[in-house]
Amino acid sequence: MKNITCKDLLTKYINNYNCIIIDLRDSLAFSKGHIPNSYNIPYEMFTKKYAYYLNRTMTYYLICEGGERSKECVNLLLKNNYKAVNICDGYKNWKGPIEYNY
Repeated sequence: MKNITCKDLLTKYINNYNCIIIDLRDSLAFSKGHIPNSYNIPYEMFTKKYAYYLNRTMTYYLICEGGERSKECVNLLLKNNYKAVNICDGYKNWKGPIEYNY
């Protein structure tokens, strides 16, 4: 499994690297702050319906609050032939731009 830190993700983000970021936190946490242009698919929904949302040709960067749920979901994706990267230190360590939903 490939792991990167929030700092690594921020470097990609700043350099306009086309990252598809999936935020696994619940909708309330997501609305209180998230990485701009990330997609919110809460963990419970993601684990049951990931095939509905994802394409096997794309690489997905998964993030949760602390890194454990994203690790679990990346393992699930890799086991099913998807390309995924775990943001191992979680959203709590994100130091980049933040977007809010009010």
